[in-house]
Amino acid sequence: TVTLFKRKVDVLLFDVTTLYFESVDKDTLRDFGYSKDCKFKQVQVVLALMTTTDGTPISYELFPGNTSESKTLVKVIETLKDRFELEHVVLVADRAMFNEDNLTKMESSKVKYVVASKLRSLKKEIKETILNSSTYKLREVCNEAHWINEFEINNQRRLIVSYSSLRARKDRADREHIIENLKKNVKDGKLKITEIIHNKGVRKYITCAKNEATINEDKITQDAQWDGLHGVITNVQDEYASQLLARYRDLWKIEEAFRFNKHDLKMRPINHWTSRRVRAHIAICYVAFALLSYARLRLKEKKM
Repeated sequence: TVTLFKRKVDVLLFDVTTLYFESVDKDTLRDFGYSKDCKFKQVQVVLALMTTTDGTPISYELFPGNTSESKTLVKVIETLKDRFELEHVVLVADRAMFNEDNLTKMESSKVKYVVASKLRSLKKEIKETILNSSTYKLREVCNEAHWINEFEINNQRRLIVSYSSLRARKDRADREHIIENLKKNVKDGKLKITEIIHNKGVRKYITCAKNEATINEDKITQDAQWDGLHGVITNVQDEYASQLLARYRDLWKIEEAFRFNKHDLKMRPINHWTSRRVRAHIAICYVAFALLSYARLRLKEKKM
């Protein structure tokens, strides 16, 4: 990318997806795991992808299908460290990568990062401050009005929290949709646990007892307090909070890259069985994606 386009690569977008097989046979690479395509009955592999903010690919790594998302980042950093001068880039990733091991590894490798924070898992005193709306200031992020607050976690890390009315409406609508579907299954004020136990989205709104569950109104009220709130944690000290939030919002480009690979390039389902052929299939798709990305970027630069 640097050679072809003579540009500085100072931000890397990182995300992970899963690629399934029409098979249930496991081996050292193909295995069962959390499927992003909801193909839980089939084996899969885990693909980690890195792109620039233009969406052009930098590198990828393939992992066994039972690999947790959060455990992919450390290996990727170790690989990138051998190939690139990582202290000169900012790595942007979603909240699946938010854990102490990943943050510490990036800091020890001199990697700057912007990672989505799991706000509700933070300490009680921080959460109380986050929910205090009087401490927020109005700022513009990607041409949208956001209320922003910032907290110092330690000498290295900053927690930046934003509130968006658009996000709040979406959060509220999503919750109301879940509650509405739950109420359809209520009989005599109770829910059968067997009907909802596999749905993570509803668990935070119910109280379980034996083989039955009830909708918990207090949990719904508590959840509503977080509507519209989103946070990132970062060790970048020389950029404004609004700039770092804008960097995080670029992650949609890597999601677009996954959709393009899965659908247009038919990266999945994978119809190969040996590890060597599976890896070759991914490599061919990746090269095709890279060539198409470079072509699109050149056309964009020439305004064609």
